[in-house]
Amino acid sequence: MSKEMQLVFPVKEIFTRLNAAATTGGLLEGLKIRTNPQKEPSSQRELPMIYPVEYADEDSPFAGAKRSTATAGDGSSSGNNLQTKATLSLMLMFSREHGFFRESDSDPYGLMEWVTMIKDVIETSLDTEEPDGSLNGSCAEPFYISVADTKASELSWSVWFDIEYYPLPFVRGTRKDLLPPD
Repeated sequence: MSKEMQLVFPVKEIFTRLNAAATTGGLLEGLKIRTNPQKEPSSQRELPMIYPVEYADEDSPFAGAKRSTATAGDGSSSGNNLQTKATLSLMLMFSREHGFFRESDSDPYGLMEWVTMIKDVIETSLDTEEPDGSLNGSCAEPFYISVADTKASELSWSVWFDIEYYPLPFVRGTRKDLLPPD
């Protein structure tokens, strides 16, 4: 496992899982994984694709940490222990012609199949192929995926996924520290 900054690690783990499933023979074979925002597709050749559209986080005192910034006996400040609630939003786009769901096994995946597969891929460890709600140990609590919105345009269906997660607690000023620790 490579070392990444505490707040970067969970996001990179999500994209690692998506990339692995998008390879030849993978569950998401043919899905284009982008790590930068995209514009509305101009042709079917650009589809299907998934990319980040938004990130938000909110820090709060870690459970058990005092809100006081008074120095504790060990020289650390207990008010500096933080928990982050983060939300990563991804946009999936695929051909509008594919419909809401497959009518037969020979049809391309529709909206419901894509939603199901994206969630399963993100929720499954690459190492163990078992469900993993901690994103390879980088989250203090299980993460959750919701579909926030769907919309059809001239060329594509768009599905907005919100992934809510809680990276491991940290002390102020150490967000850049690496996971896994040495």
